[in-house]
Amino acid sequence: MARGSNELTKLLQRTSAMLLVLTAVCGQVRSASNRGGKFLVGGDISALTKIEQAGGVFRNEGRPGDAIEIMSKYGCNCFRLRLFVNPTYKNVVVNDLSYTIALAKRIKAAGAKLLLNFHYSDTWADPGHQSKPKAWEDLDFKSLEKKVHEYTRDCILEFKKAGALPDMVQPGNEIAPGMLWPDGKLYGLGDPEKQWDKFARLLKSAVQGVRDASGSENIRIVLHIHSGGDWSKTKWFFEHIEKRDVPYDIIGLSYYPWWHGSMEDLRENLRNVTATFDKDAFVVETAYPHRPVRLSKGEKDRNMSWPMTPMGQKAFLGELVHTVLETTNDRGLGVLWWYPESIPVKGLRIWYGGANAMFDSDGNVLPALSAFRETVQRTKVDFSRLASPIIFQGDHKYGFRDPAVVYHEDNFYLYFTLSETAADGGYYNMTAYSVSSDLVHWTYPEIITPRDRNLNYSSPGNIIRHGDKWIICLQTYPTPNIETFGTKDSRIWIMRSDDLKNWSEPELLRVKGNDVPREEMGRMIDPYLLKDAQEPGKWWCFYKQNGVSMSYSHDLKNWTYVGRASAGENVTVIRQGDEYVMFHSPSNGIGVKRSKDPKLWGQDTQLLTLAQKQWSWAQGRLTAATVIDLTREPSVGKYIMFFHGSSKQGLKSQRAHGAASLAIAWSDDLVNWTWPGNR
Repeated sequence: MARGSNELTKLLQRTSAMLLVLTAVCGQVRSASNRGGKFLVGGDISALTKIEQAGGVFRNEGRPGDAIEIMSKYGCNCFRLRLFVNPTYKNVVVNDLSYTIALAKRIKAAGAKLLLNFHYSDTWADPGHQSKPKAWEDLDFKSLEKKVHEYTRDCILEFKKAGALPDMVQPGNEIAPGMLWPDGKLYGLGDPEKQWDKFARLLKSAVQGVRDASGSENIRIVLHIHSGGDWSKTKWFFEHIEKRDVPYDIIGLSYYPWWHGSMEDLRENLRNVTATFDKDAFVVETAYPHRPVRLSKGEKDRNMSWPMTPMGQKAFLGELVHTVLETTNDRGLGVLWWYPESIPVKGLRIWYGGANAMFDSDGNVLPALSAFRETVQRTKVDFSRLASPIIFQGDHKYGFRDPAVVYHEDNFYLYFTLSETAADGGYYNMTAYSVSSDLVHWTYPEIITPRDRNLNYSSPGNIIRHGDKWIICLQTYPTPNIETFGTKDSRIWIMRSDDLKNWSEPELLRVKGNDVPREEMGRMIDPYLLKDAQEPGKWWCFYKQNGVSMSYSHDLKNWTYVGRASAGENVTVIRQGDEYVMFHSPSNGIGVKRSKDPKLWGQDTQLLTLAQKQWSWAQGRLTAATVIDLTREPSVGKYIMFFHGSSKQGLKSQRAHGAASLAIAWSDDLVNWTWPGNR
């Protein structure tokens, strides 16, 4: 958005949520932290399915449940999975492609992030073992290099096809000694520099495989070594990596105190490595016993300073999390527990007999999981920091209306209609967006549609994920002759994006059917897209035309018109339990309807006016609510409503946009709502 309008800039600076307007400031914030305010916690649960198949049962407060769902309730928002090439299927060495994808889909369904760990072996790869897959043993180096690229690419494509694309990828596991021995071994073989060159080429092939398969998706690369408490070894490894320009994003470390030093050793390493290499650091493996067990040969027992009890295990994790959170410049990305699901089951040899699990021998949650939940609670969106309901406040020239929002990678992307009153009394409607990680600080709005009265692309309904693209639905609202409202040529459209910032040219949405000519569709505005809860691949479109009209499609191109229901404009529909809940805009306030069928709607069950009587900026009209369900998002945990309000004076003097202001409220149950100043 051009910064040339002094009036708009002053207006934005007057809003109660102070904006990050200056590019320099935004740059400093971005360089200081790449994790967007969200600390990642969870575990490597690669053996979960195998343990479940062997009869393992996981319990929370005595009640059996899905282990991923249980861990999610305790704040876990990230999980790691390993992948073997052709696993031996001995004990828990079972992670072939189909097994791992199935588990990845469960992780994605829980709303968590996924770290995929390529072992490039048929069995365990670690500092003492980096054996090539048997099928690759006879390949010369160039062929091996090509195989690493093709295998990585093809695996990522399969995850993508399954709708379980990883958020991060590890090419190799604990690779300080290299990988794919002997070709990529870093010690004991000939010229060390030449071995490093070969190892770097293998890593680059793996990274390129990820990039080729992921396309525009931003999969972050983690290089993982085992030296959590050893700065000299970590420095040695990543200096060689940087020297050879191996692309990566995150430094991954293992930290087991009986192998890798004291907590102070880890703290020093994190401080040094993030400052030296300007990367986020992620403890991707850790564990500690909840009952006495011999973990080392005694020489490093001095680092086992926490009791080997359930509370001692929790104390260790709490201190570890705090240590990573303390990392300079907020570069500590998170902590993952290794093998939290390792409860004893018949027929499987379990690591240390299950002493390092986060569940006891009967599958009950141990206190250590609470350390994760307490961490997430400390990094949650803090609603108490909102001083006013208003996000953007309108005036005589600018109005902020019709919000739509999507929450992605720890950020709120808020789209809305930006209305500008022109000198001749007419107005321009444009669609703009702003981004925030905390609901307090919002970026300067960027306009994504033309400033053209003949089009007036505006009123974004919502943003969905369809295939490998983001899709936003919106309307045209032509006012070529200074009409107060959009003409009969108003229609609904979609645009597509890879990154939520850059959008394609609009495509007309033929929701009345492809056989209905554009000129005969009738005036239609305020679209909203909804995924059907019962029929996979089916999408509904709600739009304002003689009440609310409804159509459905399986490809967003071919639509079947269903009918209409009595409702106002700016419809939003979400799921709550087994019901659909509709929010719409009657003449004033926000109407609420409930139904088990997305095409059958009765009378309103509620009319929300919030604190309209006390809000001078909304006493003319309160309307256009959009609601997003973030109750399962650990860092938010609420339903959030964005809406706009118009003052009486604004409606009188600027009827087209009413000096509208965007505002916020939130709820735990969709019935009782809270806003800043109403605690």
